[in-house]
Amino acid sequence: CQTSDPVFERRARTLNSLGVKKAKRGRWKEALDLWMEELMLRREASERGGGGGGYYDCDERDASNTTNTTTSLEVANTLNDIGIALGKLHRVHDAMLYLNEALYVRTLKLGEDSLAVAATLHNLGNIEL
Repeated sequence: CQTSDPVFERRARTLNSLGVKKAKRGRWKEALDLWMEELMLRREASERGGGGGGYYDCDERDASNTTNTTTSLEVANTLNDIGIALGKLHRVHDAMLYLNEALYVRTLKLGEDSLAVAATLHNLGNIEL
C-alpha cells in the first residue's frame, strides 16, 4: 500500500499552507492552483508507494495502518479546499464533483456523524447555483 515519502509530504503541506494564505486574502484562483498541485503530489506519492490501490482505498485492506487513514483524510481535506475554491470561482459543477469526492472519503473514513462530514455537507450547501 502507500509508503509515506517525507519529501512529497513536506511539499504537499507547504502547498496547502500557501493555498490557505491565498484563500484568506480572497485570491481563490491562486489558492486553487496551489491545492491542485498539492492533490497531484499526493496522488503521485500514492502511486509511487506501490499497490496501485489509490489514495483512499488502500487502508481498507489494513485498517490498523493509521498512516494511510491520515493520508486519505489529507486528500479529502484538499478535495474539500479545492471544492470551496471552485465554488468561489463560480465553477459550480466542478466544485460539486470535488466536494462530493471529499464527502465520500470523509464518510468512508470517519463515519456519517463526523464534524468533517458535516463541514463538507455545509460546503456543498453553500455552492451558489
